[in-house]
Amino acid sequence: MFAGHFVNSIDNKGRVSLPSNFRQILSDEGYNSIYLTNHFDGCLCAYPPDEWSSVIEKVSKLPQSKKEVKAFQRFVISSAVECQIDKQGRILIPQYHRDFAKIEKEVLFAGVGSRIEIWSKQKWDEEQEKWQEILQDNEALSDLGL
Repeated sequence: MFAGHFVNSIDNKGRVSLPSNFRQILSDEGYNSIYLTNHFDGCLCAYPPDEWSSVIEKVSKLPQSKKEVKAFQRFVISSAVECQIDKQGRILIPQYHRDFAKIEKEVLFAGVGSRIEIWSKQKWDEEQEKWQEILQDNEALSDLGL
């Protein structure tokens, strides 16, 4: 399980170091790559290979004629790329993904359970106020059982 958030700098080639505890989790599971894809919130998501396979399997069982399924396949699945973790613990974020997530200098990694979200640090900071407003609605959280 991935938890916590960490900030690293991206180099001019698009390489960034994964947080060491995230690398350890992946290594313990025998992974040397992650699947990187676009996310609807304007960030990127990184999945360990087994989790990514699970996402693909779930989507393949959904009715393929539904517009929401097609949109998910076209937006999320078609943007996915396998990123190898190099010996220095870095991944290369392709230019397409950097452009999508508006990643320029600082990258924020957020562990959110079974996946890692990758944000532009600036966009993460801008979104904080919105999330706090959502969380102030205790009734909505109670409805979720939290």
